[in-house]
Amino acid sequence: GTRRRESVAHMDFDERWCARPSGTREGLYTSWHTTGSSGKRLEGLLRADRREGVWRRWDDAGVLRWEGDHHGGTPTGLWTFWHPNGRRWKRGVFRDGLRDGLWTYWDRTGRVVAQVEFDSGEVVAEEVLGPTSGAGALRALSGVRWSFPLDCADALEPIAVGGLAVASCSGSTRAGQPGPARVYAVELATGREVWRRDLAAEKVSFPWSDGASVYLTAGRQLLALDAKTGDIGLRFDMEGRANAFSTAVRDGDSLYFSDDGQIGALDLGTRSLRWSHATAPASANAPLVLAGGLVLARFWESPGLLAIDASTGDLRWSFAVEGRSRGTVAVDEQSVYYGGADRRLHAIDLATGVERWSFETGGVVFATPALWGELAFVGSGDGRLVALERAT
Repeated sequence: GTRRRESVAHMDFDERWCARPSGTREGLYTSWHTTGSSGKRLEGLLRADRREGVWRRWDDAGVLRWEGDHHGGTPTGLWTFWHPNGRRWKRGVFRDGLRDGLWTYWDRTGRVVAQVEFDSGEVVAEEVLGPTSGAGALRALSGVRWSFPLDCADALEPIAVGGLAVASCSGSTRAGQPGPARVYAVELATGREVWRRDLAAEKVSFPWSDGASVYLTAGRQLLALDAKTGDIGLRFDMEGRANAFSTAVRDGDSLYFSDDGQIGALDLGTRSLRWSHATAPASANAPLVLAGGLVLARFWESPGLLAIDASTGDLRWSFAVEGRSRGTVAVDEQSVYYGGADRRLHAIDLATGVERWSFETGGVVFATPALWGELAFVGSGDGRLVALERAT
């Protein structure tokens, strides 16, 4: 067997497998989290580079998050998922990579909260169980205006642009077969497809739009697509590779973007790089946020949160929390709100990077904070939603 380090999306993992002379991977495959612990991340059998039999996935806290059967690399058979607290979350059957038959859902306390009937990946009936409801017949799904099939296994968050819903997908089909990354646009009112664009890449980022164009990164390219037609109007070669969080955000004649080793600013007039701020080996793990003349970039681990001058690319300040962080930061006129594995929500002065206050929750803060009025709302890993006064 061999052992090597490989970069996958935003996370580095140690991996081990056996290889045939042809180069295909065979036998037991194991990967580990690289957080200083020996905890496993993923384990299962490979046959000719395809998953076979039962595979298991653990989070970085050592909690088993899912367990499921594969056949020929495709999810097929019984699958079970667990909440971060170790309680069962959902269970059902995949057939040829699609959910099929009855699936049951539990909340974090172990109470059954829903049962959903699937037919080849499509929801056909459901029953939502409230605190006083009992087991009853599934009801036909109601309230659905339309449903559009995205032939991908990893659809990212859609955006609404000029009467269209635009969604991007990484390069694999729902049946687990390889395919190109793709962008879809469908009518919000009817679900009718307006355009789709196949991209010469496996990884694609969340889309972002200024109303006229849709901006994203795919492979090693920064792209601008016409929001109405999907035609590509801009291609810019980046130094690094794209991932789901390699967003592109426009402000005036500048287009700010991230890849797996830098934050950059592109001059849209000259289509030349205005500045680049190296972050390698780290890569931003959340969409970029523009505020107060700064580009705010959040990272999975070190260096935490960076505030980069939007005009020059110089680092203005940085702020790190102990352990990992997820979610996009929230910003008002004075502060940046930021949480992580240290179980705290931090309010950071937008201009200086100095912490104004922090609040300790009962669990990790991986959710994006929400702001309303004088309050900041945040959910934490203990299953609580907290409302805090932003001033103190």
